[in-house]
Amino acid sequence: MSNVYLKSQGIDQNPIEKMRGSRFNVQFHNAGGIFILKHVILNYLLKSKMSLNYTQQLIVDCLQNKTLICICQALGMICKTITGPYWKAASEKKTPIEMGHIYCRLVDVLNNIVQSPSLLYDNHIKLFFGPEKDCHDVPNIFVADENRDKTQLFISKLCFVIMEKAKKLFSDFLCGGKYFNADDDLKTTARTCPSNNITVERLMGKLDSAIKQSPNSSVGAIETKIVYNNNKTQTWLDNKSDSVKKVLLKSAIKNRKQVTLDRYLKKTKLFNNRVQIINQRIECKEKQLKRKFDKKATVKKTIEENGIWNFEIDLETELDKLRTKTEKIKAIKTQINLYKDDQVLDTSKIDKSLLIFSKKGKTLSVLELSANLRKLMCHRNPFNDPESLVNKEIIHTWEDDDTSEQSCWNGRLQSYQNEEFEVNTIESSYFKANLHTLNSFPVKYWKENEELEDGDLYNLSLTELKEDFQGKLLTFKDEAKKGSSPTLLDRLPTAAYSQARSHYYSTRGLLSAVFPPWTCTSLLRQPGHIELPQRDHIDAELSADARST
Repeated sequence: MSNVYLKSQGIDQNPIEKMRGSRFNVQFHNAGGIFILKHVILNYLLKSKMSLNYTQQLIVDCLQNKTLICICQALGMICKTITGPYWKAASEKKTPIEMGHIYCRLVDVLNNIVQSPSLLYDNHIKLFFGPEKDCHDVPNIFVADENRDKTQLFISKLCFVIMEKAKKLFSDFLCGGKYFNADDDLKTTARTCPSNNITVERLMGKLDSAIKQSPNSSVGAIETKIVYNNNKTQTWLDNKSDSVKKVLLKSAIKNRKQVTLDRYLKKTKLFNNRVQIINQRIECKEKQLKRKFDKKATVKKTIEENGIWNFEIDLETELDKLRTKTEKIKAIKTQINLYKDDQVLDTSKIDKSLLIFSKKGKTLSVLELSANLRKLMCHRNPFNDPESLVNKEIIHTWEDDDTSEQSCWNGRLQSYQNEEFEVNTIESSYFKANLHTLNSFPVKYWKENEELEDGDLYNLSLTELKEDFQGKLLTFKDEAKKGSSPTLLDRLPTAAYSQARSHYYSTRGLLSAVFPPWTCTSLLRQPGHIELPQRDHIDAELSADARST
């Protein structure tokens, strides 16, 4: 149907070939055919169709895209001048060494086109000298249009890629290669080498077809038939005398067992080689897993022995213990190596320059390494991304005001709105009121022997939670399981701070027992009031709460 329509439009030859495999010369040829037929295809689809399906609409959109049309014209020109003549020469019965001068000419022509793409666009350059017959049916491909500059740009880019690929493939046959200007002996030796892989692909196609037609036949028998026909062995035998034929047939029958044995040994060797390759891949995978496991074990051991510095105070404290510059650099490098591990910090989203120890061949100083480590600590602090902490479970440490004993509470960060965390807890009597404060997370708390549903809801500000985390009063359950964070005992605060903090929240609890929750919020959040009870300001804040009361 398509050929009939093309002939009705005055086009006797269809410039689009059937696809055979994935050869780029066929694809280049068809791209040029698309450029020639673009107006014919558009008129057919837009005028003869009432409605277009998805594929037809996609074709129309592509043909109306000037960039794609420029690419098609560039590919067609390359096919007309470069790939078509090259494959015609490569299909001739020449050895790769005899093709050496063609490889050199191909690289030179491509280089000239890259430097001046107008040579190809104006059809002023050829791969071979002298007149040549058209190797394909792509007429009028060199027609200039309004998109000349864009087409020349694509020509330059495509020819550059082909040139680099040709240099890589034909490096031995180019100037300076080991097969450049080969002598006669080498040419004689290389006579049986094909110049391309077309013959091999054709033989494999015949083999696949014969296996489908005769599935019960052995591969060896099918290969024998293909070689017998491909080498024209029957024609060669017909030219021999009867006596010679008898000798050849007798020798062939005698050697049949040896040929079968050789084929069996070859098949067995091929099978063993494949099994060996599979085993090597399995061993390589096991070695990679072992190295990964050993690395994690080393990181875990280092953390257990030396600990990981989570905060700037840890960095300053540990560096003060060291005297020499070498010891400090070694300690900082050890910590940075710990941060490189994925179980400590996800390094895929951070600047990789923070993980290096030298720049331009010069080792970084203690100050530079310390600055990088501080940035890594900042990335590891979970409160820098508060939205990712929603539904995280925590362990929060308090000191009971009556018993002065440390008490650990399970908690869950319920939500995050307007920089607020909501906390639900089961606490002592002064925690029974729900306090909704600005810039806080709703958090739900419960005891070890109680369920999450039994907990009460409290609001803790982002600043409060961040300070508790830095003060080692708060830890995340998943981090505690990983072992990458200090233990709960390491997170316990000093007695003075813990007791003062308990008094602070006791004051909040007493206020909530007398006034409604919204009144407590306004009383506790007076202008200039310190929102988080810090060690240096607890007394001032408690006195401010008393004045508000």
